[in-house]
Amino acid sequence: MQLVSRDGTVSTVQALWRNDAVAFCHAVLLEKDHTELERTLVVSNPEAWRYLAMQSSTLILIPVFDNADIGLALENGHRVIHPVPVVNESRDDGDIVRLPKIDRRGGSTLLNGAGLDYSSADKLSSLSRRSMSGFYRRISVDKKRRQPEWAKDRKTVSVLAPLILVGIWDADNLGDRTEISRFVALEANKIDSLLDELVEVYPLDPPFVRSGGQWYLVDAVDAALLLLPKLSEDHKNRWIEFVTHVLLCEDPLEGLSFGESIIAQFEGQRSPVSPNLRQSVGRSLVLASIYSEKQTGSASSIAQCVDVIVNVVLTAALHDESGRMLRRLAPCFPSLAEAAPSVFLTSFEDDLDGDKPASMLLFNDRGFDLFGSSASIHYVLMAIELLCWSPDFFGRSVRLLINSLIWCLAREKVAIV
Repeated sequence: MQLVSRDGTVSTVQALWRNDAVAFCHAVLLEKDHTELERTLVVSNPEAWRYLAMQSSTLILIPVFDNADIGLALENGHRVIHPVPVVNESRDDGDIVRLPKIDRRGGSTLLNGAGLDYSSADKLSSLSRRSMSGFYRRISVDKKRRQPEWAKDRKTVSVLAPLILVGIWDADNLGDRTEISRFVALEANKIDSLLDELVEVYPLDPPFVRSGGQWYLVDAVDAALLLLPKLSEDHKNRWIEFVTHVLLCEDPLEGLSFGESIIAQFEGQRSPVSPNLRQSVGRSLVLASIYSEKQTGSASSIAQCVDVIVNVVLTAALHDESGRMLRRLAPCFPSLAEAAPSVFLTSFEDDLDGDKPASMLLFNDRGFDLFGSSASIHYVLMAIELLCWSPDFFGRSVRLLINSLIWCLAREKVAIV
């Protein structure tokens, strides 16, 4: 490999993160020739670059700042290795050494071998593929490095903090944009402009990225730890209304068969919000709950909001005699249970203690897809089984699961194989 072939030349190394390109250069030079490495300098500012580029003795110069005067160095016979992030472009593709993203499985295996559990290793490996800067910030022991530049601007943070509680949404879905705009208290176009600007200014470490027509968080846990402490009281109050409306709003396509749904959409009927937003809002409750467990002080109000939200949506759904609201909410039951276990268990315990448990209405909801029919009651069972893994809620969860199965058998809707 001819990374540094001769004096007066420039080679480009492209990586997801500039520091990775520099590390790669060090490894190649170390293997090639120690004398080459001894006269290699990494230059971090224009003043030092101009001084070194004018030296008579030939050097190997690696600029780690933008717009370095590479021509000046070449005129004086120096070799240049130019590390660039993937977001940059080069004029001559033939001179580029492209470093691929870290393989998720390979990265996970290495991290696991370093002592991390499989789950943490997989999450960190996945993060490294999206943002190496975010990965290094997550594992850094230096507190100063753990706060990105975009988290230091008060005006920017006032918009990003509530968006953490949104998570993922369809960028072009009018319903999503309307609901999020109302929650954040900012026009949807201005939200897009801010996020686009952050991607442009911090291409290696943006808080949100747009991919496949969706906006989503690069590192949800890291962003929550950074930004949720700065969530305003107004946003906390609007959060309750936002989640309630997104999860419980009526859907004109609800209850239609696959064919009927296609016809309805062809006629212009649309769901008020995207399925992505519904699911993400539920998962964001879990994220907020996880954040609350790791923090003290202001985090307690976040935890209280989570409990209130879960209680409000479950109470509304379980008191809807038609069962439509309950079926609408069912796919989010596992998230609601994980976010507020005690509230979830209490809601369903009280429901099953009644003469006509509303949760049993889910047996009447048998949808059909390419894989056959299914009843939404399995979302309840999934949520309860999830809580069975918790030592704190194991006893209550098992009792609730048994009571649910008793009601299932009583309705003769379950076959035991």
